[in-house]
Amino acid sequence: AIVEDVRPCRTRWRSLDRYKADSTQGQLHGGVPCARLSLSPITGRNRQIRLHMAAIGHPLLGDTMHGDVFAASAAPRLCLHAAALEFPHPFTNERMLVTCPAPF
Repeated sequence: AIVEDVRPCRTRWRSLDRYKADSTQGQLHGGVPCARLSLSPITGRNRQIRLHMAAIGHPLLGDTMHGDVFAASAAPRLCLHAAALEFPHPFTNERMLVTCPAPF
């Protein structure tokens, strides 16, 4: 839901891949057009990515909170994954980068 009178927030996105879901994997409804996106919140609000995608009519697969019935049931889990996290080490201030490919 988009709420008035709140601080503005922005999400940067780019398309990584487009495909039709494969029902043989048992994870998604077969033949449904899907896209894998890179989403980066510029601000950092709670559920920002989920809200932005739902607001433009493209809810995340598996999103039972903000997705429609189809999106909520399209995957066994929320298809949102932090593929990379970067932060300063709390003691040394050295730049830390942790990566993990999406399991879906």
